[in-house]
Amino acid sequence: MKKIIDLSHIYDEKLTKYDNEDVALFRQTKFYEAHGYKETNINIDTHVGTHMDAPSHIFSGYKNVDELEIENFVGKALIIKVKNDGEMGEDILKNYEKELSNIDFIVFNTGWDRYWGEKRYYEHPYLSLNLAKKISEYSNIKAVGIDTFSVDKYGDPFLEVHKTLLRSNKIYIMENLCNIDEISKEIVEIICLPLKIKGIDGGPVRVIAIEE
Repeated sequence: MKKIIDLSHIYDEKLTKYDNEDVALFRQTKFYEAHGYKETNINIDTHVGTHMDAPSHIFSGYKNVDELEIENFVGKALIIKVKNDGEMGEDILKNYEKELSNIDFIVFNTGWDRYWGEKRYYEHPYLSLNLAKKISEYSNIKAVGIDTFSVDKYGDPFLEVHKTLLRSNKIYIMENLCNIDEISKEIVEIICLPLKIKGIDGGPVRVIAIEE
């Protein structure tokens, strides 16, 4: 029997935001009493909540969300449990050499989603530059996911990990995942579906894991 795990935070106006400039607003514009139906205007930044970063998030002229092949959003994910709460080095991959050549996604389970809504969420684990370089050597990798704000250290203005991962113009990044602890297997199928909006650099995604 299949088990389906939702890896996405719910979107509401109280969701944890990266900074004060991020927006997540929901305004009802049509009402049952006046119009006979309900309709809502949604105003959100492309990098709040559970979202993806397309290559164009960092590099001008690189692929937007709608330009990534649909095959990039479905595949086998290697779930890597992270035990430290700081920088993750490339040694975290040393036990997965065989698996890394036969998967589509790498998902880091730091458990940091338990701090969602709290100040400590901003003090999250992150990838080292060497780890990002190692991942980018695998041409089969479609995406990297993590249950924190960013693959870079919070507040890092240089975003070198983002640059390293996205430079290939093939890999995208999934951030602010959740519930990864509910996955019992090391390798599972992942589906990450963004809206097909033309020309955007990222956006909300509904990410699910499927265990057979």
